[in-house]
Amino acid sequence: MGESNKESLKGRTIRTSDESYEKFRQIAQENFENQGQCFSTLIHLYELEQGKTILGERKMEIENFQMHINTLLKMFIQSLQMNEDAEERVKAGIQTTLDTKDRQIIYLQKERNQLAEKLEEKEESCQTIQLHLDQTKDLFQHEKENFQSIISQLTQTVQDKNDMIALLNHQKKELQTQLDETHTQDKKIRELESQLAQINQEKTSLSNQINLQQQIHEQEIEKMNRQLELEKEKYSFDLEKALLEQQKDLQLSWKQEKMEYDRKLELYQMKYVTALERIDKFSSKKE
Repeated sequence: MGESNKESLKGRTIRTSDESYEKFRQIAQENFENQGQCFSTLIHLYELEQGKTILGERKMEIENFQMHINTLLKMFIQSLQMNEDAEERVKAGIQTTLDTKDRQIIYLQKERNQLAEKLEEKEESCQTIQLHLDQTKDLFQHEKENFQSIISQLTQTVQDKNDMIALLNHQKKELQTQLDETHTQDKKIRELESQLAQINQEKTSLSNQINLQQQIHEQEIEKMNRQLELEKEKYSFDLEKALLEQQKDLQLSWKQEKMEYDRKLELYQMKYVTALERIDKFSSKKE
C-alpha cells in the first residue's frame, strides 16, 4: 500500500501563505517520510473531525480511535527516532573502532619502519666489521710471510757460517800439519782453535737465539690466530685494535732483534776475515 502511494505521488501546486507552507514543510520533514504522507495524514485528521460532527452519537468512539491512532503514530515516530539514534551510536562506535585501528596501524607501520632502519644499520655495521676483519687477516698473512722469509734468510746465514767453519776446520788441519815442527806454529794453532771455539760457541748461541725467537714467533702467531678468531666471533673493535698494536710491537721487536743479529753476524764475518788474513800471512811467512 505504501509502495502504491509512493508511486502515485506527483507534484501539485497549492495556494497558501509562506508561513503556512513553511510550517507544513517543517512538520512533514520532522515527522513523515515525505510531504505527500504528511498531507494524507492531515486529510485523515480532517475526515475524523468531520466524522465527529456527522456521527455525534459515535463521537466517543471516534475520539478513542483517534487517541489510539495518535498514540500509535507517536510510538512509531519514537521508534524511528530510537532507530536513528541507535544507528548513530553504531556509526559512532564503528568510527571509533576504525580510528583506533587506524592509529594502531600507523603505530605498527612506524615501529616496522624503525625496526627496518635498525636492521639496516646492523647489517651495515656487520659489513664494516667483516671488512676490518678481512683487512686484518690479510695484514697478518703478509707479516707472517715476511717473518718466515726473515727466518729463512737467517737459517741460510747460519748454514753459510757452518760452511765457513768447515772450511776453517779444514784449513786448521792443514796448518796443524805445517805447524807441528815449531812452537810458534803450535801457538798459532792454539790461537786459531781458540778463535774457532769462540766462533762455534757464538754460532751455537746465535742458533739457539734464532730457534728461541722462532718458537716465540710461532707462539705469537698461534696466539694472534686465536685472538683473530675470537675477534671474528665477538665483532670487537677494541680487540682488533689490540691485535694491530701487538703486531706492530712484534714487528718492531723482530726488526730490532734482526738488526742485532745482523750486527753480530757482521762482527763474526769480520772476525773470520781477520782469522783468514792471519792464516794467509802465516802461510806466506812460512813459504
